[in-house]
Amino acid sequence: CPVPVLPKGSPSSRAAAFLAKVSRGMIYKWIDDGKFSSVKIGYISRVKRDEFEAWLKERERKGN
Repeated sequence: CPVPVLPKGSPSSRAAAFLAKVSRGMIYKWIDDGKFSSVKIGYISRVKRDEFEAWLKERERKGN
C-alpha cells in the first residue's frame, strides 16, 4: 500500500476548521460531500492543502 504524500503544511481537520471558522464536524461533512479530499495518517485527518485553499478562496469570494 503506497504511503500518501501531502504537500508541506497540509492542515489537520482541526486547523482547517479554524481557518474556515466552522466545526470539525462540518469539515468532515464537506470532505464526505467531495468539496475537498483528505488523508488519514494515524488518527489525524489532514486535508489536501491545494484543494482546501482553492475551496476556501471560492467560499470567501462567494461571501459564505
